Amino acid sequence: MDGAKTAIITATIGRPTLKRTCESVQKQTVSCNHVIIVDGYDKAKLPIVPEDQTIIVRPHTGNWGGGCYRWAIENLNYDTFMFLDDDNWIEPDHVESQLNALELKLWAFTFRRVIHEDGRLIAERGPEKFVDTNCYAFISGFARDVAKHFTTGTYQNDRAVFKAIQEWRSGIGNPAPSGCTNKITVNYTVRGEGWK
Repeated sequence: MDGAKTAIITATIGRPTLKRTCESVQKQTVSCNHVIIVDGYDKAKLPIVPEDQTIIVRPHTGNWGGGCYRWAIENLNYDTFMFLDDDNWIEPDHVESQLNALELKLWAFTFRRVIHEDGRLIAERGPEKFVDTNCYAFISGFARDVAKHFTTGTYQNDRAVFKAIQEWRSGIGNPAPSGCTNKITVNYTVRGEGWK
């Protein structure tokens, strides 16, 4: 698969951590496109973003990042979609690993490292009860099939999308074929002490 036809979509409300997110995309071992969708926020107040990032400003939808992800899937022309929240970052081999795992598949996933916003490592996660959106890679046709589940309007987007993937069936009843990187390539930030 070709990284040049791959988009990493980041929804942002202007968090200062966006700079780290962008830098992690720039360090990928294969080239890709980083599309930053500003959700109802003044573009001029964004942290400094590298010039090679595409920035799209949308009115605030009230659907958190999921509304931006859905909009991107429905309106942008890429072969592969990946997602990265503005407070998370990825390892340099994230895109390459995901593209390798996607060979002849509809979607792929990777594992995540959970890090408290103060820098403490909370957990390194292998297989979980659900897969966080930041860990997904979808080929475009499959992404369009599940796009409507990105806009639940709550923090439950991840679970709604994962459920849609699990319930997806081809015309002959087969589940969506998936690949796994078997690596931790996402660094996932959490706040507070109640995270499990």
